[in-house]
Amino acid sequence: MKTWVKIVIGAVAALVVVVVMALVVLRVTIDPDAYRARIDAAVTDAIGREVDIDGPIRLSLLPWPSIRFGAVTVVNADGFGSQPLARIRAGHVTLRVLPLFTGHLRLGTLNIRGLDLALSRNANGQTNWQSIVHRLSAAAPAARPSPDGARSRHHTGLPLSSLKIGAVEISRADVRYDDDAHDRHYRLKGADLETGRISNGHPFRLEAGGDLSWPGSHMTAAVHLVSRIEPNVADRFYRFSGLSVNVLARGPAVPGGKQEANLGASGDLDLEAGRFGLDDVSLQADGLTITGNVDGTGLHDRLAYNGRITVAEFSPRSTLQQLELHPPKTQAAAALTSASFDAQFEGGAHVVHFKQIAAKLDKSTLSGTVNVRDFADPHYGFDLNLDTLDVDSYLPPGSAAQAQTSQPAQTGGGAAQKAAEFDLAPLHHLRMRGQLRIGSLTTANLNIHNALAQVSAADSVLRIAPLTADIYGGTLKLNGGVDASGPRPAYALSGHFRHVAIEPLLKDVADSDRLEGNADVAIDLHATGRQVAQLKRSLSGTAQFALNDGQINGFDLVGMLLAAHEQAHGKSARAASANGTTEFDHLGGRFTVDHGMASSDAFTIDAGPLTGGGEGQYSLKDNRLDYTLRLAVAQDAGQRLAPLAGLTVPMHLQGALLSPSYSIDIQKAAHTGSPDDGSTIQR
Repeated sequence: MKTWVKIVIGAVAALVVVVVMALVVLRVTIDPDAYRARIDAAVTDAIGREVDIDGPIRLSLLPWPSIRFGAVTVVNADGFGSQPLARIRAGHVTLRVLPLFTGHLRLGTLNIRGLDLALSRNANGQTNWQSIVHRLSAAAPAARPSPDGARSRHHTGLPLSSLKIGAVEISRADVRYDDDAHDRHYRLKGADLETGRISNGHPFRLEAGGDLSWPGSHMTAAVHLVSRIEPNVADRFYRFSGLSVNVLARGPAVPGGKQEANLGASGDLDLEAGRFGLDDVSLQADGLTITGNVDGTGLHDRLAYNGRITVAEFSPRSTLQQLELHPPKTQAAAALTSASFDAQFEGGAHVVHFKQIAAKLDKSTLSGTVNVRDFADPHYGFDLNLDTLDVDSYLPPGSAAQAQTSQPAQTGGGAAQKAAEFDLAPLHHLRMRGQLRIGSLTTANLNIHNALAQVSAADSVLRIAPLTADIYGGTLKLNGGVDASGPRPAYALSGHFRHVAIEPLLKDVADSDRLEGNADVAIDLHATGRQVAQLKRSLSGTAQFALNDGQINGFDLVGMLLAAHEQAHGKSARAASANGTTEFDHLGGRFTVDHGMASSDAFTIDAGPLTGGGEGQYSLKDNRLDYTLRLAVAQDAGQRLAPLAGLTVPMHLQGALLSPSYSIDIQKAAHTGSPDDGSTIQR
């Protein structure tokens, strides 16, 4: 064997003997408890918070030098109470000796058992850990120019960037987070954490888990996290990849008692530049798949971020079933079978703006923009376009047919349903302003096109002013509002309909073809109350209408008058034809509504040889008409009406608005003719 080889082997052997002997001497002569005060002071100086090691400190040399320590307490920040920020029941750390000779600090396994961590944010938004973060950040090595012009890091002692840890193991941890600024409180119990080898600039594996709960939620969530972390302490740059978070929620507040969700992502955090990024974000739960990404800057001054969020196509009906919730029964079997969402977003610390929105539900597509300002007391702004929406498709089966009748829906609610109050509590905190356009809308069988609604809400008041639309060949313009600021909510609706074709409207809404013509309607109504019955009883205001160039089908007014006249003269009365019609040039009236009762003395009709007016009442609550018409027959009424020429005949209408019964009193019309035995004919 060559001489130099023997020398090397001998030197190494001698070094090993020296190290072993030194360790033995250290173990025999050094008491670690004697350095307790120095250790406390060193850690206190490092984090800027008083640290107290209460338990014993023990030194072990084999198989690796290690230190075991007892209870360790880190005091809380000023103003956060007397409870410690952190308490460790016991711990153990091993130390690699040889790397110290090369200026590197290498630990073996750092084991912490029984960690209690109390994180807090006070009502002013200050946290009890921020000062520690600032202290450690200030202690990070600063970059300085090197002789060749490049920037290098200047280190003193054993810098954190030289630290290498074989593994970190934390068991039986209890972490509490109290956010008094937003009244949120969370607790993570029985938490465990394990890492692989931690070395600056090299990725390591992180695995953690525990049971998460929060007061009033009536649920707990078992959380398990796995990720790959790559720290670069000197550059204050951190990257993670392959993040996988599994959440299993249980409890009475969880649909079905148990639900599972999985979150995945990758990203990076550059504290030096104040930049962050999240990529390949994916959340999967109950048939939903949500993906997205976000990039941000200005972590140290002015936060700004942008990204995209996408909800892949899914079936809302199937998702509800997976949540063990009963999907609503709908008129259309295809309703709630397809939905998706996609949008880009950008924002800052107090605002977020969603743009290029593409939201789909079955055959409807919503596009436009939405913004939210001031997250603590949010204000919503929007400019949205909805191509088509059939509201009736989402109502219970039979709702469309029910809407065409004059009878209330039999929903089984009974007295309890009638007494139910409107929940207007959301209005008290709602702030928004925006506009919504709808290309085609079907609701209660009513077909509306090109609708535009200007909507605003503030101070417990919701306004829609105006709502404009094309409707059955005409137009509408309405202003409406709900004022929930007082003890009794108030409602208002005003506006007009112009040149609306009344026949197709009534056919769709009431399945009736009794009336034709072009209608002009103006309303100014208001009501108060928290129940439907209260609204009907309090409804007040004015309404007026005018129908031109139309006819009343199944209502032969001339035939009715002739039948009444023949019966009054003892002749066999011919029944008015059910297929007959009454044509008119004009039909109109003005109503005054007072607490649910509509009264009018300004009704007019111009139907060729017949003209007239009338007065009476209509009860909205009971859908009951009680109205008297006075029909004047022209002197030149023609051959058919010759027996009634010059008479003014009273006609009394009673019953439902669209299908009333009638009676004609020829006797009261006889004062212009002969005083015969007049009578009343009823139908």
